[in-house]
Amino acid sequence: MTRQNHLEPQESLPCTRPDLGSSLARWGELEPGRQSELGAHAERCPRCGPALALMLSVDSWLEERIDATADDGCPSGEELYRYGRGPGAEALSEERRAALGAHLAACAHCEALIETLADRPPSPLILEPPRDDLASTAPRRPGGLRLVGALLAVAASVTAAVLLFNEARAGAPRIVYPEAPLLRGEGGNPLYFPRERVLAAAAGGLHSKLLFELAPQQDASGYVVYLERHAGGAFDAGERVATVSGASPVLALPDEQRAGLRPGHYTWEAWAVVNGLDQPLGRRDFEVVQDPALLARIERLAARAEPERSEGILALLYPIYPSDARAFARALPASPEREAFLARVPGR
Repeated sequence: MTRQNHLEPQESLPCTRPDLGSSLARWGELEPGRQSELGAHAERCPRCGPALALMLSVDSWLEERIDATADDGCPSGEELYRYGRGPGAEALSEERRAALGAHLAACAHCEALIETLADRPPSPLILEPPRDDLASTAPRRPGGLRLVGALLAVAASVTAAVLLFNEARAGAPRIVYPEAPLLRGEGGNPLYFPRERVLAAAAGGLHSKLLFELAPQQDASGYVVYLERHAGGAFDAGERVATVSGASPVLALPDEQRAGLRPGHYTWEAWAVVNGLDQPLGRRDFEVVQDPALLARIERLAARAEPERSEGILALLYPIYPSDARAFARALPASPEREAFLARVPGR
């Protein structure tokens, strides 16, 4: 049996007004009068009629989803398309790309839009060849591949949909790291991280590897960190829970000790061994915080394609949990941008 060509019937129908039909791909850019003229032609044209109907169907499909989750200050569909690096999209500046990544990580409305758009769009955007076993029953898709070409020419109308079907990109994606003002060290305190807040894991312990980052000391041959847990008061007696030492000013808490840290208040005290003498470097507090809502958002972001995955997680962590953001960045591929991000420490 000869395989039925689902594109052939519509491909063989000529346009009765090629001078009007050639404007179909620019429907959204036409003046109202020209749109009315083209619409009247499409009602009578066996080729342009189905094409216009499908194009308007795509627009309606997108508008329903965008309207359901739109919020003041949300990026436009065009910016989302550019952020997703869709075919033919212009590049965003690094500053705008980082800002969009932060918005997508923090905006529940845009997250809902992405999740809503995860279902498949109307058929003009799906390029699947007809199956032999479905040839006699599958509905025909008017306009075929030529209509797809027209729809791509008006990408502004289908930006959000194309974004979700463009996850596979050639080459390693370039990750844009969040920009932020440098933190100021209190009185030249050489204890950099951890500070402020550290994220607790859902199953206990810490969400990220815990690194004690210190300013390198001249002539130092080693460093020691003492970690204490306390009730949070200025005069509370602390309980020592870990001791870490090494030759580097970046000391990692062993995983078995990290797993035993529970939510609460902690203080770490650091010393350097300089010319054989112990030299105190100071003390710094941080709090281990439970944040189930943030962990859930990180899990959703982790399912996205790169670079949206890493950029979103970094943008979500960095303003609130800078130590966790740095631990996450250390696990990403090495790049000049990553090294510049990790070099951004307090007091520099």
